[in-house]
This record gives sequence, C-alpha cells and structure tokens, in this order.
Amino acid sequence: MMRDDWKSVSVNKALVAQIERVLVAPDVRETGLTNTAQFVDQALREKLERIEVRRFSHIVTDGNSIAILDNRVKPIGRIVTVSFRGQEAWCDHCQETVCVHVQYVWVVPEIRKILKDHGLTRPQIGRVNE
Repeated sequence: MMRDDWKSVSVNKALVAQIERVLVAPDVRETGLTNTAQFVDQALREKLERIEVRRFSHIVTDGNSIAILDNRVKPIGRIVTVSFRGQEAWCDHCQETVCVHVQYVWVVPEIRKILKDHGLTRPQIGRVNE
C-alpha cells in the first residue's frame, strides 16, 4: 500500500538486482538499510545534498567585487558578481543588496575575513541554498 507522502518511480531491473546484492553485505546491513526503497531513498538524498552544496562556487575576488558561479541560474553555470559600494553589497544578477548571492560570499572563509576586515556585516536572509 502506497503512503500519501511517497511517490513511486521506476528503476532499471539490473540496477535493482545490484542494489539487492549490495543490501546483503554485512557493512551495508550495519547501516540499517534493509530494502531497495530505503537504499534508493538514501542514495538520492545524498546525491541531492551534494548537488545543493555545489550550487555556488567562488571564482575570484578582485578589488571590490567577487565572482561566483551559480548552477541554478540559466544558462547553467552563470557567473554572478557581487560588488561592494561603501558598506553595502550589490548583486548584479538579482539587482539587490540582500539575496542568496550576497549571503553566499559570507560562507567562503577567506572572503568573509576580507569583508569583516573592511567593516562589512553579514545580511540576515536565511539559508544560503534557498
């Protein structure tokens, strides 16, 4: 019986057979995974987390601007520039002073140190991956 909070998907039979072989391995059983649905669910969650983490990449810091790669902006892999005018950050893509791109520059330790050294403070807008 299908629960309301789950949706079924099709998986290649050969892949299911490979998962079933892996599930009987002692080290996999120790993880608590006992069936194909659990295995696929966990594998997809881990993959999604890796993709989310890779949404942004610091490209370069040059003078008063920071170039970052945003893998969610079309075309995929658009470089977004966050520049600083006095005490305020400005995102060229969002055309805003407070957005996920401005927030992201505070996640990169070496950039955060430079920003703090220049007296800038981090805007409060929630999670970076939004």
